[in-house]
Amino acid sequence: MSALKGVPGGPKGPPGVHRRLVSLIIGALLLGYFAFGFLPFLSNFLGFRQAHDVVIEEGIEAGAFFYTGVTKIREIEPRIRSLMAAPTSGTTQAGQ
Repeated sequence: MSALKGVPGGPKGPPGVHRRLVSLIIGALLLGYFAFGFLPFLSNFLGFRQAHDVVIEEGIEAGAFFYTGVTKIREIEPRIRSLMAAPTSGTTQAGQ
């Protein structure tokens, strides 16, 4: 009987190393399938692809309203600022 048999891991290394490595590889493969296989299928199935194609065809800048350098925002900004500065009807201001 070897003296190392009672030591955790013994001469073969820590217990479960191969199991953990196989679990890591299987998890990575499942994650890849989910990201590159299932989600694109779901996107096509639910109709997001058609909506995305319409946005591209019409030239709609979906994220443009978050950037101040876009021409459309420069045209609208003064109007929005004046609306934000003007008091709204139906509310009372302090001192009146």
